[in-house]
Amino acid sequence: MSRSWISGQGARLEDGTTTSLLQLALDRLAVRVDVVLEAVAALDNFDDAFTGVTFSGIPNLVPLTANYNGTPVERSTTRTFTRDKSYFSDTIPAVEGATWAKKITRIILPSNELDTKDDKNKAIVFTVNLKDKYNPSCELKIASDPVDYSLPNNTKLDLTGIIRESLEMNIVATEWGKTDNEWEIFGNRTLNVSYTEVSITDFNGARISFSSNMPVVRVSEVVRVVRTNEEQETNTVFNALSSQWWKPNSDERISYNPDTGSGYMDILLDRPNEVGEETYEITLVAAEKYYQGGEGNIIAVNPLKRTITVHVKQEGIRYPFIANSISDPWSNPYVGAFYRDNEIGERVISGTRWSYWHEWTAEVPDKYKDFIVLSSTPSFDSQIGTDSPGDPEKYPVIPNLYKSEDGSSVSGRGRIYFRIGLREENHDPDRPRYGIVNVSYKDGESFVHTTIHVRQGQAADYLMRSGSSGSSFGRKFSPFNLTVKAFKNDPGTKAVWHQINFNNLADEVDFVKYPTQAGAFFQWGLPVEDADLARRATGS
Repeated sequence: MSRSWISGQGARLEDGTTTSLLQLALDRLAVRVDVVLEAVAALDNFDDAFTGVTFSGIPNLVPLTANYNGTPVERSTTRTFTRDKSYFSDTIPAVEGATWAKKITRIILPSNELDTKDDKNKAIVFTVNLKDKYNPSCELKIASDPVDYSLPNNTKLDLTGIIRESLEMNIVATEWGKTDNEWEIFGNRTLNVSYTEVSITDFNGARISFSSNMPVVRVSEVVRVVRTNEEQETNTVFNALSSQWWKPNSDERISYNPDTGSGYMDILLDRPNEVGEETYEITLVAAEKYYQGGEGNIIAVNPLKRTITVHVKQEGIRYPFIANSISDPWSNPYVGAFYRDNEIGERVISGTRWSYWHEWTAEVPDKYKDFIVLSSTPSFDSQIGTDSPGDPEKYPVIPNLYKSEDGSSVSGRGRIYFRIGLREENHDPDRPRYGIVNVSYKDGESFVHTTIHVRQGQAADYLMRSGSSGSSFGRKFSPFNLTVKAFKNDPGTKAVWHQINFNNLADEVDFVKYPTQAGAFFQWGLPVEDADLARRATGS
């Protein structure tokens, strides 16, 4: 329709008529949701367990026009409606066998328009919150065949949820009535996370950032094992991730600042130390406050929850971190970290301890602070801990600024895990550089102290430099074991031995790349008639 304005008279329409009143038909950009929940064969204490419902994955904005190309829509908003805020009212069960029913009406959500209507990752998730129980959830969809996860604007949704062991949801979508003067938008509490699903190995971690407008955010003290549906203590499975009730906003691997509303967590395995794959669900909880209940359990007031799925893969058994001593003469402690001249990237130092309460520290002495840098941040190399790790030089060691680290010291509790890096390359290839890191860990009521030695440079060097012992007869030796190139270039070879061509040793033998790699055995001192055996290199 075309129209023009006539000064003082109104608008002239395309049919030549003039009007002073324009009636506009406007569509709402939101969705109204009415929910009815009914419980069948519920727990005896189901009414006590039910705390409310949560909608997550809500769009943070709604485009006003078609072909929108502005700020990308993020589906990171969460809204929770709790029972203690009088959102819910009783209703009569309509499903056979139902013994409990509640309803909540006129929930207003932004519409969720999808270009790909069957994209499950962009669906709004509806969760029924049950205190100290598994919280059943489902993705909201207005059609099943074909699947349609969109929630169009100006739509009214009637949700009927049947709670058994899981959540069965029936959704009826209708046009929102043109006349509805009972709009009711509840307080907007938020808990947004950067990732809801991550994968880690035994030697790396996943960093998740989150934001909230709540005073307290912490990780629940239990995680769910997806395969068995059992619950385990969070700080047994993951390292120092679930904070204590008297200091809920921080622990060694999590921190939240209520003044800024931002926080982070580093998800790192602690125990169990088992080869294989497992999937866990972590619950991040925002609340008005926390306190300890009469039975020692932690109570969250008016909680808002987000579930994070963690896939874990471990390909080898992790050694315990035990220093050699008279009481532990056969332990397998770390000796040191080695770097070639042009290397400064991460070296992961890790070992099992057996209690969340076992504190530890690692510190660089003053004389080496311009050489060595430490960080408690886990490695983000997705392949470390497997047979094909990434290049450590792509993962420089940067102090964890969330913990105000300066690179000279780190601390933690439970599993010992930190990274060592160097501040610059070695510019004198004929003279390796050396330093140490002092590590202390709690064992019972006392602390054990040990040293990790750091070397940068692959050139041969003295065990003791000339003159340091009063003798001038010192000789340099290589830090590498000697092998043959046939073994070095084919680590998977099953050959027992390799015949060496003594006339072409440059192409036959070589040093390994790192001191921890095994070399070959060479047979010397044999009788002349067995000279051919002396030319064999045997795999070690």
